[in-house]
Amino acid sequence: MQISVVYHELGHAVIDTIQVPIFGQEEDAADVFSILLIDEIFEPEIANIIAYDAAFGFHAEAQENTPAFWDVHGPDEQRYYNLVCIFYGANPDLREELAQELGLPEERAISCAEEYELAIDS
Repeated sequence: MQISVVYHELGHAVIDTIQVPIFGQEEDAADVFSILLIDEIFEPEIANIIAYDAAFGFHAEAQENTPAFWDVHGPDEQRYYNLVCIFYGANPDLREELAQELGLPEERAISCAEEYELAIDS
């Protein structure tokens, strides 16, 4: 099991236990909680490895499955780009290569630092 999945589930537990108000899907909030925790807890090199692993997990699921728009989880491809964007936005100078390798479009990358700040504030 990926550590990002463990942190995602921990996000659900935190949301439920302390009754965190969520605007939007709780699944999205748990995804964001997971990548923020990874960025905060781990040394940069290890955090990069974990982020790559989590991103590739979403990418693989997107390739294998037709999006189920009725599901509480967002489409895996969207979850992939959200994860990459927020992780990149935490430190754009350090993670420029990661963003390029993972195919983060430039038009999305320009807002990632702001998305990261919004995620931290929420």
